[in-house]
Amino acid sequence: MKYCTNCGKEMDDDAVMCLNCCYVVPTDDAPVKTPAPEVTFQKEEEETASKGLLVLSIFLPIVGLILAIIKRKEAPKAAKKYLTTALTAWLAWILIYVISTL
Repeated sequence: MKYCTNCGKEMDDDAVMCLNCCYVVPTDDAPVKTPAPEVTFQKEEEETASKGLLVLSIFLPIVGLILAIIKRKEAPKAAKKYLTTALTAWLAWILIYVISTL
């Protein structure tokens, strides 16, 4: 019995591929192929801003500012949405106040 050089599982002596990890066992006439590296993608769910919190940020801009500060490292795109929503809401509330006092 021989062992897979990739995962260490026991294999038959005449096996050309490990049944555990699908690693092709190199022979004298075949070149050694290494497995492709694993690619991980960041989930888009982590980056999306909650619609409910965005609406809350419109009516209470301080909430949007706090959320932007809290989320700035773990979800920067969502933090940017919270910040822009809060700043836009603040400008809108100031504009409404100025117009109402005229």
